[in-house]
Amino acid sequence: MLKWNNGQKKTEGEYRNDQKEGKWTEWYKPGITIEGEYRKGREEGKWEAWHENGQKAAEVEYRDDAEVSRIEWDTNGNLIQPPQPQPSPSPIT
Repeated sequence: MLKWNNGQKKTEGEYRNDQKEGKWTEWYKPGITIEGEYRKGREEGKWEAWHENGQKAAEVEYRDDAEVSRIEWDTNGNLIQPPQPQPSPSPIT
């Protein structure tokens, strides 16, 4: 577990073979929390974040360390329309 200079928790989770593994929680300002899972050091599954007021801020789904979906809410709990996917740039040949 890592702590901020004021003694409050900063991160909590486990390492296996020098890689983050299992459930991890990160704290920022009071109330701003992020929780999710790591597998072999890579983000995996559902990650959740909360606003300072306790309202859910986001749910992000990861597969093999890549974001596959995201839902966000404002501080009042209203759904924020996610940005539309942008087309990938054409490779330079």
